[in-house]
Amino acid sequence: MIDKLHIWALLLLALTTLCGAAEVATVRLQVTDEASKPIPGAKVIVFFNAYQQALANKVIAQADAHGALEVKGWPKSTSLHSITVVSNTLGYYKSELTTHAKPEDREFDIRLMIREIGNPIPMYAKKVELALPEQRKEIGFDFEQADWIKPYGEGRVADVTFLGTKNFEDDRNYETTVVLSCSHKNGGIQPDAAQKNGAFQLSKFKTARKAPDEGYQDAHKFIWVRSGNSRKGSTKEANYIFRSRVVLDQSGQIKSCHYGKLIGAVNVARKSGCPDTNPVVSFTYYFNPTPNDRNLEFEPKENLFGALEWDEEVREP
Repeated sequence: MIDKLHIWALLLLALTTLCGAAEVATVRLQVTDEASKPIPGAKVIVFFNAYQQALANKVIAQADAHGALEVKGWPKSTSLHSITVVSNTLGYYKSELTTHAKPEDREFDIRLMIREIGNPIPMYAKKVELALPEQRKEIGFDFEQADWIKPYGEGRVADVTFLGTKNFEDDRNYETTVVLSCSHKNGGIQPDAAQKNGAFQLSKFKTARKAPDEGYQDAHKFIWVRSGNSRKGSTKEANYIFRSRVVLDQSGQIKSCHYGKLIGAVNVARKSGCPDTNPVVSFTYYFNPTPNDRNLEFEPKENLFGALEWDEEVREP
């Protein structure tokens, strides 16, 4: 009997030792706004990810009065792949940040910036993919109609024009160029300055809140080149702001205009390797219908194209 008790004691000790040695990772999180001010009571979910998504462990937590919190956890496996922090704080846009883990990592200090919801408005928002009707000719596109202007489509106002060319040698050597221009004097396009702030890419609302007054260029060239195994061209991650439908007063100053944004730039790579097709452009745009309103904060539930446009491609504000 004594031997059996001794054996059970050893087993209990071994089990306790194993449990005490269980892997635990500690996440110390600081949640701030765009001005780096702490967000008291911010609500977050911390995912301790394994290489298999189904094995992730999540912890729901709330920041203290200083926007800080500490949580511990480990995925339902023997290895930790990454830490994902998701904020769903009331009054702020959803933000998500993933930090990859090294095999030896057990402690993580993470800062998550979340953007306050300001003044989201109805806009024309749509993802399009269109073949240019012709090459080497400027062809206008109407953002309100989401179509080429007549005679190529039903558009009435050329917010922008596209000029496409394709030099094709074979399916491994070709170059496609598309020049986007604004049709009206003092209109134009420029990179979104908010793009330089990498923290904004973590947020559902990624762009500047308002279009700038100045800095617009008449045109921007998007290009895709393949030479053998080498490929290069415009990035789909870049965002741009445009100004169109410009009306000038007698002194040449802007009397009326419209603003909007392009998310993910203009992609010209698709179907570039086909010798018998015109360049194909794809882009997602948001067009503010109110003259002289520089607001770029989109309300996805009020897409002016209607409920049929409620899809994943245009839900970003």
